[in-house]
Amino acid sequence: MYSLDINFLRDRQEVPGGPTPSQRPTGSGGLQLPLILGILVGILFPALVGGAWFFLRWQTDKLQTRSAELDKELQEIEERNNKISALQTEINQAEAEATALASVFNLVRPWSAILQDIRDRVPEGVQIFAIQQSDIQPEPQATPAPTEGGAAPKEGADTSLVPKMQLTIGGIARSFNEANDFLLSLQQSNFLNGDKTALQSARLIDYPGTLEIPDQQQQTGINIEVELPKVVSYNIQTELDETSAYELKQELRRKGEVGLVSRFEELERQGVVIEP
Repeated sequence: MYSLDINFLRDRQEVPGGPTPSQRPTGSGGLQLPLILGILVGILFPALVGGAWFFLRWQTDKLQTRSAELDKELQEIEERNNKISALQTEINQAEAEATALASVFNLVRPWSAILQDIRDRVPEGVQIFAIQQSDIQPEPQATPAPTEGGAAPKEGADTSLVPKMQLTIGGIARSFNEANDFLLSLQQSNFLNGDKTALQSARLIDYPGTLEIPDQQQQTGINIEVELPKVVSYNIQTELDETSAYELKQELRRKGEVGLVSRFEELERQGVVIEP
């Protein structure tokens, strides 16, 4: 028996010009996708750059406008601050002037109140002939040297160099006891320094006055001799107390010094702080 072995592929003749399996077209989809992506990137990238540029430009204009507004507000605030500073300067100056005025009033020696206080303390049987005023110049004190690591002493007016006011009261009393009572009464005065109030002298003298005889008795021709009792001549020396006039406000009111008290009260109503 014989079998036939036929191979059609081997015996087939190749057609010239026909496509080989490797040269078969793969279709248009694979070539168009990169092209489309490239076109999209080429369109979107400039659009994004342009949008970002316009956004930044808008933000810049907005920030510049806001900066101009803030500069204007800052200028207005600075103008208000300058006005406030000027007003504060005027207020400080007014307060300084008021404080200086209060200090002047505080240093005033209310002589009417002092003399009235002395008159109120004169016991019965005591007379005042004279009140002499004199100044006591204090001895200058050495300026303390600054301590190690400490601050130097502050410069300014040295109140210890202000002269003190001294009074010498002279008169007569019927007895030594009455002169001593007058001394003790003066030592209790709020206007005088009790520690510096002392009796300088006290001695018996003839009564310094004269006795006048009526004309009718002189015409009778009767010789009348009258011997007056001796009296005590005294001298009391004292100094004005360093208490400020403001601290003695109530005492000044009681002694009738209404003007100075009214000035203090007016300064208090204006809010001036008066330091004792």
